[in-house]
Amino acid sequence: MPIDLKELEINGDNSYGYAPLQHAIAAHHGVDPECVVESAGTSMANHLAMAAIIEPGDEVLIEHPAYGPILDVARYLEANMRRFQRLKKTDGRLIPRRFAVP
Repeated sequence: MPIDLKELEINGDNSYGYAPLQHAIAAHHGVDPECVVESAGTSMANHLAMAAIIEPGDEVLIEHPAYGPILDVARYLEANMRRFQRLKKTDGRLIPRRFAVP
């Protein structure tokens, strides 16, 4: 595709997101645009959300199997991870399997 990448505006003048979109999101939710952050993808969004709520030493429950970068972020944030098996459907009901720390 013939395009000049200098003319392609994705983030604007910063890497925190496209300002018009951030302002529209902020207005929709009634918050200051400074409180709106876009992520460069799901992994970064997960990282931002986890970093906002997890402190070192917090216990977090993460299902098994899990998306690898979720585990990496929990380790990076020095959380104590407890793993559990995905819910198993039995007789039409969802029941938790036993908790296990690998």
